[in-house]
Amino acid sequence: MNKEQNLLPAVSQLRRHAEERLHANAAGLYSPRIEDKAQRLVHELEVHQIELEMQNAELRRAREELELSRNKYAELYDFAPIGYFVFDARGVIREINLTGAQQLGIERRSLANKPFTGFIADADGREIFSRHLESVLQKQGTQRCEIRLKGKDGTVIHTHFQSVTVDTGESRDGCILSSIVDVTVAKRLEQELQKKNAELESARSVAEKANLAKTDFLANMSHELRTPLNSIIGFSEVLQDQMFGKLNEKQQEYVTNILTSGIHLLSLISDILDLSKVESGKMELEQSTFPLRESLDVSMMMLRETALSGGIALHLDLAPEADVRIEADQRKLNQILFNLLSNAVKFTPPAGAVDVSAVRSGDFIEISVADTGPGISREDMPKLFQTFTQLESVHTRELEGTGLGLALTRQLVELHGGSVRVESEIGTGSRFSFTIPLTQAATASRPEA
Repeated sequence: MNKEQNLLPAVSQLRRHAEERLHANAAGLYSPRIEDKAQRLVHELEVHQIELEMQNAELRRAREELELSRNKYAELYDFAPIGYFVFDARGVIREINLTGAQQLGIERRSLANKPFTGFIADADGREIFSRHLESVLQKQGTQRCEIRLKGKDGTVIHTHFQSVTVDTGESRDGCILSSIVDVTVAKRLEQELQKKNAELESARSVAEKANLAKTDFLANMSHELRTPLNSIIGFSEVLQDQMFGKLNEKQQEYVTNILTSGIHLLSLISDILDLSKVESGKMELEQSTFPLRESLDVSMMMLRETALSGGIALHLDLAPEADVRIEADQRKLNQILFNLLSNAVKFTPPAGAVDVSAVRSGDFIEISVADTGPGISREDMPKLFQTFTQLESVHTRELEGTGLGLALTRQLVELHGGSVRVESEIGTGSRFSFTIPLTQAATASRPEA
């Protein structure tokens, strides 16, 4: 009833247009008052004829628009990057777009009414397809699966299926519309990635075993070397103190060389042992709470004599908000500070200066050691924290070192949950900075380096 009521205005409007056209065409041939019954009938027929002509014109226009729309969507359907298939309940192909035919490598007209199972590469895939159809027909919504198809040239095509039921009126059960995406390239890349990951995992395992063996070797060798070295250093100190008789000048020089070399070698062995412990995860922090100023003062005191003898000024600038107690491994923090300070003093020329500063940044303390030494080139920056690496320059060739101090420093800082950075330019000196949390609970809010 409502539909008929909605049509009444349209019919009325159509008749009005027909009447207007008829009167325009009549050009005064008919009188406004038509009394003759036959004339009225002719008039009605002419109006209906005009109505039909107008309706036919509208239908032709609608048919042309429908044809254009159908052609447009047919092209979109055929040339879509995804294969579209329509199956009946038995998995027989009822319809297929051009992309789907190209996926199988067969002309579209040759695929009509063919069982799709004939294009599946293996028995497992046919079983998966059968279960897939059953799930879709049971109205369980959109169903997905992966099936391997065989192309015309025998190649295997990995595809991803997505299917729903559609009502075409052809059968009581309806039909199944499936979109099929060729994921062969993605599968190959995935397999290659899995292979690479397996190779990397194997290489990592080998490297870990080699590193563990190296760590064990270094730990054992370091222990074996430190024992006799301590004896050499002890006896050298006894001889240097001339406890068992006087030494002439040449003997005194030799004993001093032995003692200096022994101490240097013991420092190297200790660094190797510490570094190997950190890398193997065996080094643990011995936490305590202590004033930060205490560690800064101790570290500067250890190097003050060396700095003064070289004409180098040492300065400490401890910001009031950083003059607090911190929770850390004090011995390791002292070692970090000593390594940075000794490097700064070593590479600073006479009349130069080494400045130590500490500021607070949230839950972290940032400590910087700046010198007026020769500076570091941008190309050498990546080498700074590598083990057994010393930068090549006139200054470094004149100075001895183990090449382990900065590598160990970074490891110890990171063990505390901090980070290290360096700023330097040739001719302007260097600034090494590191952050360390006030407490180990603050490590989670670690600032960007």
